[in-house]
Amino acid sequence: MDDPDDAHRRTMTIFAILFIAAAGAFVVGIVSGAVGDVLLSLPVMAIILMAAIRDRRTLYVPPALAVMIVAILYVSLLSHTMGGGAVISAVQNILIGMVIGLAGMIVVYALLGELPGFRRERPSLVSMIVFFFGVAIYALWMMFVYLMSGLIDIDTESAMSSYMEELLWVSLGSLIIALMFFAGRSSKFFDETIVRFLKKNPAVAGMRLSGAELIRETIYGGESETVEFKSTLRTNLETGDKDKRMEHAVLKTITAFLNTGGGTLLIGVNDSGEVSGIDENSFDSRDKMNLHMTNLISAHIGNEFLPFIDFNVIDIENAAVMKVDCRPTKKPVFLKDGRTNAYFVRSGPSSVELTGMDLLNYVNHRKG
Repeated sequence: MDDPDDAHRRTMTIFAILFIAAAGAFVVGIVSGAVGDVLLSLPVMAIILMAAIRDRRTLYVPPALAVMIVAILYVSLLSHTMGGGAVISAVQNILIGMVIGLAGMIVVYALLGELPGFRRERPSLVSMIVFFFGVAIYALWMMFVYLMSGLIDIDTESAMSSYMEELLWVSLGSLIIALMFFAGRSSKFFDETIVRFLKKNPAVAGMRLSGAELIRETIYGGESETVEFKSTLRTNLETGDKDKRMEHAVLKTITAFLNTGGGTLLIGVNDSGEVSGIDENSFDSRDKMNLHMTNLISAHIGNEFLPFIDFNVIDIENAAVMKVDCRPTKKPVFLKDGRTNAYFVRSGPSSVELTGMDLLNYVNHRKG
């Protein structure tokens, strides 16, 4: 599995290159007087910049989709600077049709509330809808442009001939996407465009990811200030024995999340992001394991903080992972260990203990 930090850096590098490319198209458009390309460059730059800066916190734009949009921009720019050309115009409209087809696929699965590959999926029907969606959307756009052409005294007869030719190539682009999906909907291309968009934007797509999918997405993002992985709840994996230090590490992370901005703890995932499975076999049953977790929180953190902590065990990849979601509290939370009380906060991907003046300053800052 790729290092999440490396994957994030690669994504940011792609977005940086695409932004520079879109900015270059903007400059060339101004110099060459291609007003349409200048206007198209601005929203493309805004989308890429938002995707890079906000990265998954608002609307996630898969890099593959951004590449296709920038490609359309450059083909359009090439068409203007080289004086048009049937081949270049055809390539541009085929790309537009492919992007519209992908958008249609997003709409279909958003309406179904499922990801591609679900049990009762009908690929032939999805492919047909995607094709007709692409044709219909572009036809509606052409109707609007045609009406506008009539209002500003453009030769509508010659314009209609051009529109029909564009619609033909756009339809071909949508057909290519439909056939590609029918032939191999589990391909990397669709995984990097449609599936990734739906997974990263479940609220926008109007769908709810399964527990296993949510865990995979959390693992994909890697450990951070709001995410941490633990391999075990109470078993020392080196000795195979029950070890209070394992429980303390889990509780320390939960306490830190409560004291900072909240977060998610995955128990049963190692530091490399591999699903190793929680040590469920050390308990008589899953219910006993859940009860043990509740008792740990109650005894070492406090019953009053139980409403801020939600946890459940999810089966994934022939193993079980406990997903612990913590919401931040206004009241300081201390981890009780015998006669000592420790105060932990998150600092990057780790939990650190605050003492003395650091603790006082932090708590006062939170109150402020």
